[in-house]
Amino acid sequence: MAVEPKRPVNPSEPKSEGVSSNVRIGALLIIISVMALLLLIVTFAGRSNPIVFPVEDSAEVGFARDMALHHSQAVNLAQLLYDRSENPTLRSIALDIMLTQQDQIGQMGGWLDIWGVPRVGVILPMIWMDMGTEGLSPGMATE
Repeated sequence: MAVEPKRPVNPSEPKSEGVSSNVRIGALLIIISVMALLLLIVTFAGRSNPIVFPVEDSAEVGFARDMALHHSQAVNLAQLLYDRSENPTLRSIALDIMLTQQDQIGQMGGWLDIWGVPRVGVILPMIWMDMGTEGLSPGMATE
């Protein structure tokens, strides 16, 4: 097996592959950034109406608040089951409920934050469904 001799470096030839690929990656990132910016401009420049967020007494705000409360009660119940059960299947289900419902509580709280309304309101629970209740809400767990 013959070994080929190394060629001398010629300064007029393009640099190594590493530099060339870095330049290509940089150029690609710039192109993608410019395209994303153009997409945002095209999407929002043509809007004639400003974005309108739900208000305090809307169904959207009521739903997000009431579901967050409902989910927090589910998390509490699942925590009790997880702590008190020795059944691995039930503990796994309880853990799944705790994690997924808590994630959804965060999502609904995020909506309320974006909409600029407090996470807890002064309006009665379920009033947005024409079922306003004082005290315990129907179907909700008690302490």
